[in-house]
Amino acid sequence: NTLIFAPLIFAGLLLEPAPFLRALAAFSLFSLTSSAGYIVNDIADRERDRLHPLKRGRPIAAGLVPGRVALLAATALAAVALPVAFRLSGAFGAILLVYLALSVGYSLFLKRLPVVELATVPLFYLGRVWAGALVLTVPLSVYLAATTYLGALVVAVAKRLQEEKLPPAARGSVLVRYRTSALRTALFLSSAAALAAYGLWVIHIIQERSLAPLPLLGSILFVALGLWQFVSRVATTRPYQDVEAVLWHPLLLATIAIWLVMVTLPFYVR
Repeated sequence: NTLIFAPLIFAGLLLEPAPFLRALAAFSLFSLTSSAGYIVNDIADRERDRLHPLKRGRPIAAGLVPGRVALLAATALAAVALPVAFRLSGAFGAILLVYLALSVGYSLFLKRLPVVELATVPLFYLGRVWAGALVLTVPLSVYLAATTYLGALVVAVAKRLQEEKLPPAARGSVLVRYRTSALRTALFLSSAAALAAYGLWVIHIIQERSLAPLPLLGSILFVALGLWQFVSRVATTRPYQDVEAVLWHPLLLATIAIWLVMVTLPFYVR
């Protein structure tokens, strides 16, 4: 959900109190709505999650929270978040409503459709960035949107590759429709496309905002390095390791931290 702050940062408004508070409110409302969507997903997947080495400890899968109670909680979260979101911004509220509908649709049937489910997952991340732009009424660059979508696609494909290492009963039913070689190819191609989209965004934003080019151009190297570290670990890690654990590798975290400094500073230090 921190992706909501991306338009705020890249519009140079991070240090402005009013836009920051609007973005913070949007972050909070999106957190409530996405939590409702995740609860529905956990209810739908509770039987399979009980066979998963990590997900079996989740409250719904472990039987600590009954499905009916969880559904009531999801309904309450959405009922609180959506009206407030529409009061904050009509466009933001609409994005939140579409996000929730897509999330429920994904949990109930879209995740069982090969390719469609992979194409759907990045839309959740793109929706966060778009929502951040709408609530601040700042334009969303098509290059930033493409970078977000393709970067999320890299993570989605990586998750499918990792899930292939699980016991058959713990895998999603859609996995049998994928070949490992095809997923590996998709991982490499989506990584290359994400890097290209990011490079185009850097060139675009330098020209549009007359920013110092050196840090931003240098940040492309760290995006490439981060993608290489992530993809190489996903492609070689045995046995199963959650993708989030791969992302928390100290060297990858250091790469991300350096990238954040290089990509942010030009917007605030002239």
